[in-house]
Amino acid sequence: METNQWFGDDPIASIDRQRRLLAQAIEDVGPSSFTGEVVGKVRSFSGTSYLTLVGLDSDIELRTPDRFIPPRTRQGQVLRVFARPRYGPHDRNPVWQVEEPGQHHQCPSSIVRVASMGPFARQQENTAREFALPAQPISTLEDLRLPPKVRRIALICGRQSQVLQDFKNAVGAKKDPALKVDAYTGGIQGADAVRSISQTIRAENAKDAAHRADLIVIVRGGGSYADFLLFDDRLLVQHILDSQIPVATALGHSEHQPLAARAAAVNFDIPGRAGTEIRDYNWRNAPRKGPKYWELRTQVAELGQEKERLRVELDQLCGKAQADRRQTEMLHGENHRLRETNEWLRAQEARSLSCRFDESRRAAQARVDLKSLGNGLWWTLWAALTLAAAVLGHLATPAVVLWGFAPALWALLTFSGGARTARFLRAHPTPPLRGSEAERFIADLAAARNPRQVRQAVRRFSDKPSPSGRAT
Repeated sequence: METNQWFGDDPIASIDRQRRLLAQAIEDVGPSSFTGEVVGKVRSFSGTSYLTLVGLDSDIELRTPDRFIPPRTRQGQVLRVFARPRYGPHDRNPVWQVEEPGQHHQCPSSIVRVASMGPFARQQENTAREFALPAQPISTLEDLRLPPKVRRIALICGRQSQVLQDFKNAVGAKKDPALKVDAYTGGIQGADAVRSISQTIRAENAKDAAHRADLIVIVRGGGSYADFLLFDDRLLVQHILDSQIPVATALGHSEHQPLAARAAAVNFDIPGRAGTEIRDYNWRNAPRKGPKYWELRTQVAELGQEKERLRVELDQLCGKAQADRRQTEMLHGENHRLRETNEWLRAQEARSLSCRFDESRRAAQARVDLKSLGNGLWWTLWAALTLAAAVLGHLATPAVVLWGFAPALWALLTFSGGARTARFLRAHPTPPLRGSEAERFIADLAAARNPRQVRQAVRRFSDKPSPSGRAT
């Protein structure tokens, strides 16, 4: 219930409220005295200096005006400070602010030098003298006992550390499948950091030659100077020097070089620089290609260009072939349409010719019937007059036979001309004629006036061979 009254129901607002209350609580804390050794460089910005003091049990970040710092203050000196903690809502850790001298009765001076060298500086000096460490670390890979190309790297870094990904990106682990980076994230900070790093170095050296790393890299992304005291540990320095595998360090501080960086075979300021230098080393020691390689590479490039040109031409030919295929399909459709039109026209022409043939035959039949009827009536009249003359006695019997019987027979023959023509036309169908032959046949039928002319006209065209070679 009290928590809800203090912070409310919004969790984000509650955290912000809690930070403000914490800042107010720290602000209410009075000034305190602290004795510690200066670790790292004294930083000065715009009249304000920043120091890191490490005591026996704790460490503080101190902020003070430049005028309060004793002259020639440097790393390793022991100072006693009188300061008050300050904590803003957006600060990660409290920063101790030096109080004005004489403001409080307990401490007339804000910063007092106690000793010129503290225990950490003395231990660092003794360790550097014992192992004869150089004053400045080595920063090049050329003098190391490394293979022509670094294939395997043992990387010691912190848990969930961004420097791991930065190092892999810089060294080009994704682009070089032959390069393998084994990350050991056992811990790079805290009380067990020295033991964890030392065990990793010993374990990597204990491996056989086939599985051993070519280089051990210890990386850290920076932090407070107090966090780097572990890299001055004598045990860690001894394990780095005793390692048969070269050890490289990239501890994130260019102005502060711990003993581990001086004991390492090579040191870099930041992890990204370490990855870049290893990548450049592999590239410099990669086997160079001879003239034959570059000649073949040029030929491969030319073949690639030729392949691209042929692909473009193939695409053009495929497009043209597709257009031709569409045009051919269109022409086939047009040809089919013209063929159907031609067949329809031929059928119409055949139907028209058939109608004209039928009309010509009927017309010829009608003319022959009319002619036969007229001639038959004429000869019948002749025979009737001859018979009447014989009855009246004007003609003798032989004359009657001569002038009457013969015309009567001829009249009978003439009257049967239409029937004989109809029977002949039924027995001789119209041949399949076209063009000028059809026109001549129709003209001949139109000129026929008797059965003999009809028979001649039909037989003239019926006896001609058909296109198949047979007589029609």
